[in-house]
Amino acid sequence: TDKSIQSELNPILLLIIIAQPLNSLVFAADGVLQGASEFTYQAKTMWLSVASAALCFFSLQNGFGGTIQGGDTLIHVWDSLLVLQFVRGLTSYVKLVDEAGPIRLLRKG
Repeated sequence: TDKSIQSELNPILLLIIIAQPLNSLVFAADGVLQGASEFTYQAKTMWLSVASAALCFFSLQNGFGGTIQGGDTLIHVWDSLLVLQFVRGLTSYVKLVDEAGPIRLLRKG
């Protein structure tokens, strides 16, 4: 029913709102890096991003060493998705501003 969906949505609504601009920045950076044929770099950094998100999820699920907490799984999934996108964005930014990077974005004179 609508009430049950709303009750499930309320705890993650802020996470979804935060995710939207973050996703748009990451997707734009993906386009720049793909246009510069940086596919190998993206593949390698995706492993780092996935590992970070998985570590976040399993740490949250297990309460940093405790037992699995059943009711917060959806929140933990969204927290982990934010970590995934944040690390992707961070690694893309590092490549874009690198002196040896594919473009001259934010380089000092």
